[in-house]
Amino acid sequence: MLVNFYATFRVQAGVKSIELEVPSGSTMLQAVEAIISKIPSLKSIWLDEKGEIQNYVYGFINGVDVSTLADGWETKLNPEDVLDFLPPVAGG
Repeated sequence: MLVNFYATFRVQAGVKSIELEVPSGSTMLQAVEAIISKIPSLKSIWLDEKGEIQNYVYGFINGVDVSTLADGWETKLNPEDVLDFLPPVAGG
């Protein structure tokens, strides 16, 4: 699956996107763990001291905000899904 990083997450990752292979039926949370294992520099900004995803990390599956899905970060993924990760953005 394709994983895209935006804004400061892209800077921290050092890449615009990566291809990620996770076992069929993996959750979004498991994908986050796999991404962090490939790009350890994201761990300190994506996870809190308990290892939970920071509330300012916005994850999207095929353009849909994970927080709006019934299973949230436990939503199961398909190999063809596209994941996007964005930090909070302010503007005016």
